[in-house]
Amino acid sequence: MLKTIAVGKYRISFRAVLFCAGVTFWIGNMLLRTGGAGWSALSNSLYFLFLLLLVTSATRTMPIGRLAGFYCLGGAMMSLMYLVALEFVAMEGARYVNRDVFVPFMEETLKLAPVAFFLWRQRNSRLWTLGASDVVLMAAASGAGFGLVEDAYLFLHGGNSATPIDWLPLARMDGDHLFAGHAIGTGLAGATLGLALLWRRLGKARYVLAASGWLWSLLDHISNNYAAGLSIRHDDPLHDFLQTIGGQGFYTLYFFFAAVVVAIVSDYYVIHATLPLGLQPAAPLRLTLKGLRAWWSARLELRKLAYMMLRTRSESGRRRVELLISGSMMHRLLIRAPSGN
Repeated sequence: MLKTIAVGKYRISFRAVLFCAGVTFWIGNMLLRTGGAGWSALSNSLYFLFLLLLVTSATRTMPIGRLAGFYCLGGAMMSLMYLVALEFVAMEGARYVNRDVFVPFMEETLKLAPVAFFLWRQRNSRLWTLGASDVVLMAAASGAGFGLVEDAYLFLHGGNSATPIDWLPLARMDGDHLFAGHAIGTGLAGATLGLALLWRRLGKARYVLAASGWLWSLLDHISNNYAAGLSIRHDDPLHDFLQTIGGQGFYTLYFFFAAVVVAIVSDYYVIHATLPLGLQPAAPLRLTLKGLRAWWSARLELRKLAYMMLRTRSESGRRRVELLISGSMMHRLLIRAPSGN
């Protein structure tokens, strides 16, 4: 079976070639069809992720390359959603129910699916080194990738009269209703999920916390499709109810900001309360490219150790012993690592 392909002096894995080809087709095809609108959508989503990377720079451990992978997986989920929606939305007799309820349910689920699958695979890992900030970033990246093509076509066709918010271009206003966008909704779901995973000692309450962000994003999405009337405006008691409890879309934005702040503060507390006193990065800060990379890598390793040690408090038996051994080995590597590398 072909596993690598020769490219000049190098060999590249076949999976990497397929991945790059898929991303090139996805973004390239969008840009060819939407032109400047596509560039605007792409730059807006990358700008949003850059801001998240900036505000989580003191707590995250997730490398940018992995976030890029979640961004592309989000785009793949949109392609899957498109195929599903073609069948169900066109069904006679249930067209409006499918558009207003089924489509939001499927979209909110598929956007979070890559993150949920990744976390599920890591559930028994002895090297659980993720903070809540990392889950926020993964979810927001998946949501941004999911909404990329949709945003491009909205910009191209006037966005149903919706205009972007200058300081947060992924959110749009249509009259007095705010559409938070896919990245913000999924980011909120990721924030509550990340907090539930971080604070495992909450007991069964953590399951409610984990699901709360996804449930609210689903409600907001239904409100967008039904109450705000993306294609057909409704004027009935359900419309008034959805608009009221959702704050005309603004509550989602507020909840997202609040959840991100809580995630960052929680991670920051864990990092500084869990690590041994006096433990410093193995590599000192040096103003060279190599020195900065070594210093940043050491900071990330310290955060990973903190998150791992926190998990030991919610485990017992063999699992706790394994985590303690892994944490001890990581600790020794950190304090023995030669400075300047």
